Formats: sequence, C-alpha cells, structure tokens
Amino acid sequence: MPSLASRCVTAAAVALALLVGLGPADPQVTPAVAGTAQLAGTVGTVASTASAPYTLLQKFGGSAARWNPCQTVRWAFNPAGAPTGGVTVVRTALARVSRLTGLRFQYVGTSRSTPGSAYLRQAWGAYRPLLIAWSDPSHSDLLAGTGPRHVGETRVGWVGLNTPLGLRAELTSGVVVFNNRSPAPLWGPASRYTIALHELGHAVGLGHVRSSQNLMGTVIPAALRDYGSGDRAGLLRVSARLGCLPALR
Repeated sequence: MPSLASRCVTAAAVALALLVGLGPADPQVTPAVAGTAQLAGTVGTVASTASAPYTLLQKFGGSAARWNPCQTVRWAFNPAGAPTGGVTVVRTALARVSRLTGLRFQYVGTSRSTPGSAYLRQAWGAYRPLLIAWSDPSHSDLLAGTGPRHVGETRVGWVGLNTPLGLRAELTSGVVVFNNRSPAPLWGPASRYTIALHELGHAVGLGHVRSSQNLMGTVIPAALRDYGSGDRAGLLRVSARLGCLPALR
C-alpha cells in the first residue's frame, strides 16, 4: 500500500538544501523554507549556487512539489502592516502567476494570523490558506535578524504519496511575508510588485537561481519588471499542464 508522508525542505539564502530525511509518516504538515531575497545593488548579498535557468524547491524522481491544479489555491491577506495599495500589488502578481501556470487562486478574505513559522503547524488535512502579509522583524520570526534590504520570506508545506513511481508531492499551504521596512515603489523595476512575483514564485515551487536575467535570483535584478525566460520555464514545471495530482488529502 502506498503511504502518506509530510516532510520539511530547506532553502536558504546561500543554497538549496537536500530533502530532510525519509522516515515514517508524520501526522503534521512540516514547513519548507522557500528562500530569501534582497534587492540588487545591496551590500552583503550572497549569490545562489544554482546555475540553471530555474530550480525547483524539491524534485522527486523528476517530479516537482507543486499545487494540485485541479483544486483552487486558497489565499488570505493580513492587511496589518501593508502599504497603501499592497493588496492590489498582491492580486496583480497572483494574476500573473495564474496566467503563466494555469493555477486558480481563490481569495478567502482577510486574516489576523501572524505571518510566521507557527502558521504552518497544522493538523493533517486541515490545511490553512496561503497567507500573504507585510510585517517586520519584531512581529514575524521569518524576518528575525534581517535588515531593510531583506525584502521577503516564504515558507510552504507539502504532503506526499509514496507510489511505485516514486514520491508525488503536493503543496498544501504557505506563508509569504514581505518586509515593510524595505523601501520600494509599488510598481516598476525593483518594486513591491517584482518582489511579490519573486516570493510567489517560491510559493508555487521555484527555488533560487544565479542569474541577472531572472526574478528568481537571490538578488532580484533591479532592471526587471517581470519574470525572465528561465522563471517562465520553471513555472511551466509546476503548472496545470502537468495534470492533476493524486488525491492526497
């Protein structure tokens, strides 16, 4: 019989990490640290070790951890700390991701939940919506110890099904938190919009790359206004064109 499992994957600012252990099934969804980003031209940034035009947060025998495109991705917004126009930026970025992946995002309303690691401590099957918010290091542990040049952080949780063809993994929840101490305009290059595209790329399964031509770089290229060709190629690897995932929930 196939067995269900949930695991933790870690990707830091320096490099993507390997899968953390394959043990017995865990009744809780464990988070994956999707990565960090800083705006280009800042001091102290560390380039990713990834040299491909795109990377995936985790691959299992060639299969990426991804959302099930045959179900809607529910998302909630915590307006506390958000800049004026922030929710419009998020909606516009989600629409862009939807156009490129075929994923359907469903807004379920505002949330008072703190955008931190505790949000993903969820019971099996009781998966919370993707939470998107602005916060600061004193209110979100995901931003703890960071400065204003650290623009955001994302974590996702996933569950998997062990099959004769290998592990098939489904993203089930997540937290996207933007640093409200980072100065940036709403639109244009090096903006809250391009930061949102970067973090939402993590939220749907992309990792970092070492590239000045793609938004998924550890340092977000200051000249870009949209995803690059490598970003778009990666988004296809987590898109609806791959078909439905097995029923895991």
